[in-house]
Amino acid sequence: MSFPFKAVTFDLDGTLYNVNRLSRRIFCRLLLENPGQIGFHRKVLKNFFLLKEELRLQKYRFKNMRKDEVRLLARRLQIDINLIDQSVERVLFQMIYPELERIGPFPYLHEILSGLSSSGIKIGIISDFPSLKKLKALGLAGYPWSVLMSPEEAGVLKPHPEIFLLALEKMKVAPQETLHVGDRFDCDIMGAQAVKMGSLLFTACRNQWNRDIQVDKTNCPVFSKYQYFFDQVMGYYNWPTGS
Repeated sequence: MSFPFKAVTFDLDGTLYNVNRLSRRIFCRLLLENPGQIGFHRKVLKNFFLLKEELRLQKYRFKNMRKDEVRLLARRLQIDINLIDQSVERVLFQMIYPELERIGPFPYLHEILSGLSSSGIKIGIISDFPSLKKLKALGLAGYPWSVLMSPEEAGVLKPHPEIFLLALEKMKVAPQETLHVGDRFDCDIMGAQAVKMGSLLFTACRNQWNRDIQVDKTNCPVFSKYQYFFDQVMGYYNWPTGS
């Protein structure tokens, strides 16, 4: 039986690597390097992610994602925009890449990406954050990614249809020919299904957004280890992909 899709797109954070491990390592580094500033950084990060969820619900359209988020966060916290920018740059960018090199991708992910690409299946990223530097740190940038889609280019966060449709357009594949793999039901699965893509929920990193969701496994297959990826896809290749 042949693979039922011509392309597979992946979320990045929590889907290609263990984001919970990353968070713990970043916190420990902050505590060791500058314990006097950890309260400030935690306040900025907590509100950064709260703001991102609010913007997601509002279907906010970015002109420049980084600048827009920092500007809105500074206004929200009534803190100098330069201090906010420095904190976001330090914790969400500079500190992340060395830690990702240490954490690495989930087990068996290399085998999955190699198997897909060697079989002529297109692969892509659809993430709410920039992807390239993270992929390099994880040792995954060398794969033949057809698209690295984020709100920097699409102007919107998942599950907005435009971020998925723009990725599909750049990959030159139809929604029904494409499987999306992600760790958030509300963003990845609902977004993919809304545009008639196949969907696969990855649950290795238990996150707060999935806790109260009852997943209909006849409509959304679920897996927690990449060694079972092909079994799950082949077992559900004819599942309904949206309504």
